[in-house]
Amino acid sequence: MKKKLAALLLGVCMTVTLAGCQKSIEDDNVKISEYKGIKVEGLELAKVTDKDVENSIQSTLEAEAEHKEVTDRATKKGDSLEVSYVGKADGETFDQGDLTVEVGGEGFVEGFSEGMEGHKLNETFDISLTLPENYPAEIAGKDAVFTVTINSITEEILPELNDEFVQKISDKAKTVDEYKKQVKKDLETSNKKTVESQNKNSAWTEVVKNTELKKEFKEDINESVDLMKEQYTQLAEMYYQVTFEEFLEQSGITEDQFVEKMEKQAKDQLKSKYASKLIAEKEKLELSDKAYKEKYDEYAQSYGYENGDAFIEANGEDGEEKLKESILLDTAMTWVADHAKFVEAETEK
Repeated sequence: MKKKLAALLLGVCMTVTLAGCQKSIEDDNVKISEYKGIKVEGLELAKVTDKDVENSIQSTLEAEAEHKEVTDRATKKGDSLEVSYVGKADGETFDQGDLTVEVGGEGFVEGFSEGMEGHKLNETFDISLTLPENYPAEIAGKDAVFTVTINSITEEILPELNDEFVQKISDKAKTVDEYKKQVKKDLETSNKKTVESQNKNSAWTEVVKNTELKKEFKEDINESVDLMKEQYTQLAEMYYQVTFEEFLEQSGITEDQFVEKMEKQAKDQLKSKYASKLIAEKEKLELSDKAYKEKYDEYAQSYGYENGDAFIEANGEDGEEKLKESILLDTAMTWVADHAKFVEAETEK
């Protein structure tokens, strides 16, 4: 009986193996230890609440608000002010300048914006505050006086939420009730896309972790590192007016650390590229001509081109290859996410 059972189990194991149920796959470029049915911490789709709808509508009202300059009344909460100020501690000036501040809003020093309420245009007044601990050590925690002059007052006038307003901003809804339902539907669609996108990225991150490069790819990695160094050099000069070396110093990293980080990024990109090709081959992932054309144009438009043909015309064969790789990667990522087992993230005790 035991021999028969052992033979049966052996037969089952051989059947499973021959059926291709092994988790790892490989080719000349990469080996993927696991990709099908991987366990991943994922996001759950949150329910859209009435409060979410209210907040979204409020943001729309604020975006459509009229802004009116005020000259005949004192400031009130919500007004936007242009002010000049001088800050002193122990009688010595430590800060001065011009500032845009919302009365009762956040930012700057706690209590500063609240102190703006009840004053008039061109009025100069003092606000006494205690400086926060994150200020420079020599003045942190000290009592300070800000002398403020109000240069302008702007009031935000929100439109009334009514059927007329709805018809002005929406091409789907005609009434306020219809608009609220449409906003809720749009939020649900947006939330779903966000969750799907983040879960897809999380699943693919696991695949990349499970992928091993079988070649050194030195030339590709060095080329990628050089390109990133060139881009960071241009960024430093254009936006920060500093050299690449000064940029690294201000960022608190050495050039060796930068190169190490860029090499890892380059390796992950290579893993992603070849893993997507291998998975697509093993799982026979193919898009219809229509779906491929849609993706083709979609990816080109994400780079600022009218369509795929315009992208290729501007970038040549390399551009076409880049589009194909992007489409293949997205197809593989979607397949992996569709077959992944998403679990709730563990909370720290």
